[in-house]
Amino acid sequence: METENLQQESGTITNELIEPGKNIKVRAIMSCPNCSYRKSFKNTFHRSDIETMVVSLKVFDWLSCPSCGEMLKMTLEFEI
Repeated sequence: METENLQQESGTITNELIEPGKNIKVRAIMSCPNCSYRKSFKNTFHRSDIETMVVSLKVFDWLSCPSCGEMLKMTLEFEI
């Protein structure tokens, strides 16, 4: 009986995460202004985890190019 309740609860949690409008999809595109380096990262954050998203973006903002050492330019794309 407990396992049935647990399965029902976990199903509710899963449905909430998939439900549109509750997640923010973010794509960060890192590019070097001096050379041809370009890399893209994707992640999905739940609306309640906005603080986690901000911390992640602050870390990305300080990345440097592995080829020439120049600070990378970060472009963000959001799907809300």
